[in-house]
Amino acid sequence: MTVYTRLKTSGELKTDSCMAVLSNPNLTAYSDIELIASENNIPASYVVAKLMKLSTRPHPDISKWIRRVPPVPSIYRECIRIANQPKPKRNLEATDPRVPLKQSRMDLAAHMSYVLDTMGWETGFRRWVSWTRYGTPNKLTFELRKSLLKIPSLQLLRLALQIEDPTSEIVEQVGILLDWDESIVNVPFNNEFREQVVSFLLDALQKPESSVATAERVLKVLDIIPNSLAPDRYVFAMYLAVQKWMDASSEERLMDVEWVNSFVARTKEDLYPSINLSQRGQLDRLAGRVEDMGLEEARDSRPSIALEDVVLATVGLNRTIEQAEESANAL
Repeated sequence: MTVYTRLKTSGELKTDSCMAVLSNPNLTAYSDIELIASENNIPASYVVAKLMKLSTRPHPDISKWIRRVPPVPSIYRECIRIANQPKPKRNLEATDPRVPLKQSRMDLAAHMSYVLDTMGWETGFRRWVSWTRYGTPNKLTFELRKSLLKIPSLQLLRLALQIEDPTSEIVEQVGILLDWDESIVNVPFNNEFREQVVSFLLDALQKPESSVATAERVLKVLDIIPNSLAPDRYVFAMYLAVQKWMDASSEERLMDVEWVNSFVARTKEDLYPSINLSQRGQLDRLAGRVEDMGLEEARDSRPSIALEDVVLATVGLNRTIEQAEESANAL
């Protein structure tokens, strides 16, 4: 509070410096947090975020502040209003949708953090699903809705990674979360988090009840986090996922074999210098199997010429020849 008092006394207290003081991890007394927020008209969502970081959370006080955060329907109505505003041609900041929608994103994050803290994963996931349906495509684009829910999606994923021995239902819910926005694995700029995501999916993949969808999610995540894992770990994860994908029937698979073939080939080229001879041989064999699978599917998809088609074509050709001869005789 010493810094805050000095800035306030000198008249140098600006919005940025006030937010910096509020986010200081050494500021832990609720009375000080409430004083700073009240005196400077700090949005309630920022206060909720601060209170959630305290080791001892004052739940009655958090409840008071969460009630000051706009309700979710109001947040989306405001987002729709902002999205429909004409964009000035010269004001670059105004044309960037992330700037005016920053507060809406923080408000949604405050709601999600409170739900997860007081009611847990299941309620939080159901709430998130309902939020994905707000702002229908004719009002808010999918990309904009995805951007608004970036932080709540990340909050959900972080909590899921902390669940010991997650059920198949939770694994599927995490899959839905990643299908909605797989880029959240790259939001925290550290490889440890990405390793946690891959480990979560691999643990699920190695269970008897695992589905090919989990294997495909592993491949999609690996594709967007190159150089984030140790080479041998990356090869191991890719090998397990591709094997599971290949063992599934064509009806179960959603990924195109050409994409998988391209991904394996790119991985092989990128990681060859960093892995040992045994791993290179493993990659070579896997790449060969995927390539053969692609050739086989391409061969099976070619239209076959049936005997009936040959007979009809021959009859048509004979008639054409007869008509040509009749025309020649007439001349």
